[in-house]
Amino acid sequence: MHAERERAQEAELEKQELADRLEKRQQAKQKAAEAAAASSHKPKPRQEKKPGCAPDDPLCGLPLD
Repeated sequence: MHAERERAQEAELEKQELADRLEKRQQAKQKAAEAAAASSHKPKPRQEKKPGCAPDDPLCGLPLD
C-alpha cells in the first residue's frame, strides 16, 4: 500500500514538473515572439533580379566598372 502511495506521489510530482516546464517554454516562446515583433530591424526588400540570372547568384545584375 505504501509503494502505491509513493508511486502516486511521484507521478503527481512528475506531472507538476512537466506542467511547469511546459509553461516556462511557452512563456519563453511568447517573450521571443514579442521581442521579434518589437524589433525595429525590418527585412530589406529583395533586390529585383535581371532576366537570365541564376536565382542564387548574388552578383547578378550589379554594374561592373
